[in-house]
Amino acid sequence: MADFVYTPLKQGEIRLLQLQRNQGNSVLDALKCTISNHPLGAQSFTALSYTWGTDEPSRDLLLNDKPIKIRHNLHAFLSHALPGSSSRLSRTVGPIWIDALCINQADEAEKASQIAQMGSIYTAASRIVIWLGTADETSNTAMEFYARTTSLWANKQLPDQTIPITDGERAAVEGLTRRSYWSRSWVYQEASTPGVYREFWCGSKAVSFDVLCVANALAHRHMTALGSLLQPSPWNRRISLLNELSDRRRASDRSSFLWLLLQTQGLEAHDPRDKIFALLHIYADMQGKPISLEYNVAPEELFRSTAVLILNTTRELDLLLFCSIGQYKKLKSWVPNFYQFTYSRLGFTYREFFSAGGRTMPRFSLDSDGVKLSVVGLRVDVVKSVHKAMRDPAQWGDYTNRSEFWQPIFSQWTRSLAGFLFPNMRHGEYVSGGTISEAVDWVLAAGISPGFGSPTRGEVSHWPLCELSASPSGPDIQATGLAFQDLLLRVGDQAVFWTEKGYLGFGDFDALAGDVLVVLLGMAIPLLLRPVSGNEWKVVGPCLVKGLMDGQALQLNVKEEDFVLV
Repeated sequence: MADFVYTPLKQGEIRLLQLQRNQGNSVLDALKCTISNHPLGAQSFTALSYTWGTDEPSRDLLLNDKPIKIRHNLHAFLSHALPGSSSRLSRTVGPIWIDALCINQADEAEKASQIAQMGSIYTAASRIVIWLGTADETSNTAMEFYARTTSLWANKQLPDQTIPITDGERAAVEGLTRRSYWSRSWVYQEASTPGVYREFWCGSKAVSFDVLCVANALAHRHMTALGSLLQPSPWNRRISLLNELSDRRRASDRSSFLWLLLQTQGLEAHDPRDKIFALLHIYADMQGKPISLEYNVAPEELFRSTAVLILNTTRELDLLLFCSIGQYKKLKSWVPNFYQFTYSRLGFTYREFFSAGGRTMPRFSLDSDGVKLSVVGLRVDVVKSVHKAMRDPAQWGDYTNRSEFWQPIFSQWTRSLAGFLFPNMRHGEYVSGGTISEAVDWVLAAGISPGFGSPTRGEVSHWPLCELSASPSGPDIQATGLAFQDLLLRVGDQAVFWTEKGYLGFGDFDALAGDVLVVLLGMAIPLLLRPVSGNEWKVVGPCLVKGLMDGQALQLNVKEEDFVLV
């Protein structure tokens, strides 16, 4: 039998599937579809939001009577949607758009064109089915919990601040919200499409988008009620994010693309470029206008274009807080690695606490090619010496249960750090006022007071580094377990540095002696820059420096300079 061949799409067309029973075969092998081209908007259709899965295509499907192979999760959905099956879905699905089948995945030009239109395709659908996968032993319980909770609320039968939920229902909800669907980038663009009826399907159980979001919001209210903060809750952050994205798209609220990237951090994408394109139509809706980026380019070029978009729309330099030298060698140093984009502990976490560059707008410009970024700031000092981080925090484990392994490492690290922070046990005056001991307190507390993330103002009782490191065997992990964990979590993954003038700072990067400490106008956090040639520099990363976090650099006798970041 000949292989299936796609009919090329004309401008403005999409393909739609019609599922049919393959008469005479068993139910499991009875999958048969017709596929045809249609102008977008000319026919009512359902759009499917689902995850492809990582398995190889191995299940059979007849497409226009030609055999093809599809993945397990899509096969499972089509089996539930099959006319005549026991699922309610089969009676209502009608013509359907499914990206894996309706886009010719072997045609890069068509794929790029259709990916750019995906937001429009989902907006044009009459319904979006959000497929969470097949049912298991608890998923029906979870779906019924969502439906019952919203029904009780609608009928004003829910006690204030209380959701009736059993341990079994809570476990079922947790299981449902841990499914792979919630971890994929693309589904958030699809499922947050406003103005289209949406429903979640798990096996043959269905719950509308609004019902599930109301139940989740009620769970959040329950969780945050007085006395319930530490109690288990069926609330799920990613369901709330879906609902928030839908509301923001409907309202065109003008949130920045950087905000959107931060909200969706940690979501997965097979292709690095999809971390951007999966969000582009969400962003376009929030801006109230089309946004265009080229898909068929290398990831580093797309990331640069995205950084330019963020700079031009926000007129702020916050994206530099997510840059770290060596993060992705093909990238410009001023462009974050959006594929592995996460909150920087020294970036967004701290920007609300400090104002190193003053309360003014940043001054910057891009060259005509958008390749070099010129910024205005103050050259404060030069790094003199660096104490390297102990190890990658992703490798940390159960400290006290591995004391034999950790004891020599921790002992050596604390002795080395103490010697670096207090050379010759010197406890003199600090360059910006106060004592070196107070500056060390500030650094060991990672710039924040213990407990609630508030900025330190004055002395914090620091971890007894010198005293413990002076003992013959070094600090004992078993005896100082919690303090050990606290110190590691705060500064174990940080490079600590002294500057030529005596400033003490830290950052999560590979700093080197000779790096230049700079405060850019309007930026909350200082940066380290590394000279390249002439007046061109690479961003090493953001840093916290005792005595420079509240605009003190603006009072120094230092002239403004232009720094060209490459």
